[in-house]
Amino acid sequence: MPVKVLPKGFPRLVSRGGSLGSQLFDITTASAVNFTVGVPYSMEPGSARLTAKIFSSNFASLLSAVEALIQDPSGCFEQTSSTTYPMVMALQFLQAQPDQASQKVQAMKLNIEAKLKKGYDKLVSFKTKEKGYEWFGESPAHESLSAYGLMQFSEMKKVTSFVDDGMVKDLSKWLISRKDGKGLFLKNEKALDSFGRAPDNITAAYIVWTLSASGEATFDEVSKEVANLKTLADDQIAKGSNDAYFLGLLASTLYNYGKNAEAQVYADAIIKNQMSSGNVTQSLTTITTSMGENLVIETTGIAVIAWMNDQTSYSSRITPAINWLVASVKNGGRYGSTQATILALKAITSYM
Repeated sequence: MPVKVLPKGFPRLVSRGGSLGSQLFDITTASAVNFTVGVPYSMEPGSARLTAKIFSSNFASLLSAVEALIQDPSGCFEQTSSTTYPMVMALQFLQAQPDQASQKVQAMKLNIEAKLKKGYDKLVSFKTKEKGYEWFGESPAHESLSAYGLMQFSEMKKVTSFVDDGMVKDLSKWLISRKDGKGLFLKNEKALDSFGRAPDNITAAYIVWTLSASGEATFDEVSKEVANLKTLADDQIAKGSNDAYFLGLLASTLYNYGKNAEAQVYADAIIKNQMSSGNVTQSLTTITTSMGENLVIETTGIAVIAWMNDQTSYSSRITPAINWLVASVKNGGRYGSTQATILALKAITSYM
């Protein structure tokens, strides 16, 4: 197996935003953008290569990144989703672009739609006899993975015409049937890849959020679960140990059900977790037990999704968070993990 060896600290990606004046490289003008790239003192002459890309706006840079997300889906349910779900969000991003008629945008949209149909046909082949989903379509179905599927299919319905409404309704009914009667959800203990290891409160919050965001469950159908999640969240806030990802899921759910005053309590609580750079931190974990940068990106994404429900109150929080997310995109259009990519693009598309 070939192994690629790279010098310590390289390659290095540096992103900056700002307004450029007419004298592009005159760093003495107020409108110039100054890039500083550190290099090793002992570097061999001629051994470094520097590539610069200049975009007309933050979102113009994303258009280039989105193009890299267009790939052929393959693998199990989660592996296929790692390709299809980012493409769903990419298609939503393209449909929000002001230059819909441009040849490049039109060609990208057609390419994505064709690959999404192929991916959708593969995804539904993993439906279990319970009408939920599992990595390979084996019973019993998996609650967290099925909730992930529900969110994906609901988003896919917004930009395509081939998603089966009956399948989505059956999936949501099965998820609702998995309530444990105590304010949480029954859980298939199987854990593969990144799903199946999240704590009970995160799992319940994520499932309820997907049900509320998809519009496939009334508030009455999940009221007991929401009340339990609020109790857990209130206890966190009282102790000063805000889990921003958990609170963001809960706030978004309440906003989805029109419980705006209740939602604001938890949306406000996230504010203290926002850094000066715009990102939102100090989450314990996510539905895929993410760590490091992925955890921060997912937390920032869900915070923006919650705050976007009340732009008047949170505009000063949303803008730096969006700028941080836009600047965090990696080569290849991704943000690291699939969940990080999905939530970042969902937040950015919502903002647009």
